[in-house]
Amino acid sequence: MKGKLLALIVLLLQVSLPAQALSTWELTYQPRQRIVKTIAIDKSTIFIGTGNGVLKSDDEGKTWEDFSTKDLQKDINGNAQVNWVTINKNKIYIATSFGAYVSSIKKAKWEKIFENTKTESNEVNSITIDNEKIYLCTNDGFWISD
Repeated sequence: MKGKLLALIVLLLQVSLPAQALSTWELTYQPRQRIVKTIAIDKSTIFIGTGNGVLKSDDEGKTWEDFSTKDLQKDINGNAQVNWVTINKNKIYIATSFGAYVSSIKKAKWEKIFENTKTESNEVNSITIDNEKIYLCTNDGFWISD
């Protein structure tokens, strides 16, 4: 009896959960290199970190513009790989393959704030801000700003 009851419960869950858990998804943008690694939203502005810099949209992803990728360090193929984007108090912070940067959200002007790892790579995998401290994860480990 327990086995039949368990089988019935599993069957009911399989039938009812997918209908409740799934949403309809629409691909609204695909950059030329197809890599979008990260997203951050500030009010009505969406920022995405791609395999070639930061893009921003002010119309829910219908159109995108470059957010001063020309100012970021690039690899030998001319790409600026952005691994993470975060926003804190009108500033946007990004983690890239060549360090971490910060800029005003209003006008892009990237300033490099970290590239001091012990390995050959200066790659920063993720970045976040809390209580005025910046936290980074790299291929060397976990870092906290002064």
